[in-house]
Amino acid sequence: MNTFSKIILILFFPLPFQLHAQIKYDTLKQLESVPEQTESHIDRLYSSLKLEPGNDQMRFELVNELINAERYEDAYRQLHFLSLTYKDDDYFKSLYKNVSGKRDSTNNADIEYYTGLLKRNPLDKEAVLKLASAYADLFYYHSSIELLEEYLVDIPKDQGLDVRFMYSQYCAWNYQWEKSLDQLDQLLGYEPDNLDFQLLRAQIDVWTINDLGRAEKLLLNVYGNRPDDLNTIAALVSLYSIKYKFDEAGNYLAKLTALAPRTPQAASAGYILSVHKAIYDELKLIELKGEANRLAAEGKCIEAFPMYEEYIARRSPLLREEFIEFGDIASCVKKYTIALDAFNRALEEKFDYSTALKRAKVYYITKDYNNAVSELEKLTDIKPDDDDARLYLADSYTAIYQLEKAEFNFNDIESRTWELNRLKYIYNRLILLAEYYIRDKKYERASSVFAGIDEKTNIMEIRKAVDRKRMFMADMLA
Repeated sequence: MNTFSKIILILFFPLPFQLHAQIKYDTLKQLESVPEQTESHIDRLYSSLKLEPGNDQMRFELVNELINAERYEDAYRQLHFLSLTYKDDDYFKSLYKNVSGKRDSTNNADIEYYTGLLKRNPLDKEAVLKLASAYADLFYYHSSIELLEEYLVDIPKDQGLDVRFMYSQYCAWNYQWEKSLDQLDQLLGYEPDNLDFQLLRAQIDVWTINDLGRAEKLLLNVYGNRPDDLNTIAALVSLYSIKYKFDEAGNYLAKLTALAPRTPQAASAGYILSVHKAIYDELKLIELKGEANRLAAEGKCIEAFPMYEEYIARRSPLLREEFIEFGDIASCVKKYTIALDAFNRALEEKFDYSTALKRAKVYYITKDYNNAVSELEKLTDIKPDDDDARLYLADSYTAIYQLEKAEFNFNDIESRTWELNRLKYIYNRLILLAEYYIRDKKYERASSVFAGIDEKTNIMEIRKAVDRKRMFMADMLA
């Protein structure tokens, strides 16, 4: 199982209480089926609730009738229907406390009674089943599993299928998948058409996100035979949610909600669907951003920019790194106002040199030279040997006519530069400074710049450019 699947399993696999309340409730009979040998009024209430599952008043009446009949397990199951809506209601809490206490007392009494029977006859199958069920009702799954394991040791594998199925159920509810499947796969070998076996096998595939194709086939078969089975429908909601088939999941959720409105089971299924939709949307967003970054890395910024814009429109809030990425792409397509805003927001969260330099370059490109100088002076104090920043600073000084500061920085960079194109750029910028000096009638400063270039380079095109400017200065002096 991959890491993503494990995360989904942790998020969406029901807790033991939910499992027991949901699966045990439906595996062998429907929640709303009428139990055998029941009192006539209870019969009528069960039948009416099949037609009106959302009639809470009638369900409370049924709970009270079941309490009067000392059928605490059935009352507990009906309270499960009401728990989502009435969990904070004082009357519900009083009923729940009463029923839970009586149910626990009954289970503890059963444990004592059936333990005594098994001491006299360890192979009493009915006692094993009753004792295991009582343990499970109290959520002592380890005890149930241990008891059933001991019983099955001496039973041939083709016998005691009901005990083996109970064992498989409890192992599944206790997250012991391998033990559960070991028995369950044997059971399916003996009775491949058994719908209970098929349902549990499919549920385990869904819970563990294993063979979803097999799970779908089994669940649809069970559903075709039991169209009102709540666990089957809930499993189909989960299955299609995981497969990102949201229309199908929504259809099954609608049926589940109609059969069991406002119940924890329906709410859980709805939550699973909504969260998987959110996961799907998140994955699509991640793909969108990844594609935008890939295009930008290939220099296809025009294609990348609208994709990242769409990503930003759907993502809130942005991470600091995402503001920087968007600023880079916006700069690439010359949308400098947008780029500046993105860099500003990133730097508001935390300063970093690289992003601050990107912002300074945007200031320079947009001719906001004063802000460029202010930013670049700070940055060159932090990293004096960053010639890229120093070059932008020198050009910014030139733009605001701080010629001597520009000259100093150009000369300083030149002294450490060996790359030909950068040297040509620096010499041409120094020649421009000399021209500005000439216009300001600072002839000595201009002559000094020309002399410095003569000493440093033999690049013919640069020397010719210097000669032309000397002639221009001579004309000015004539």
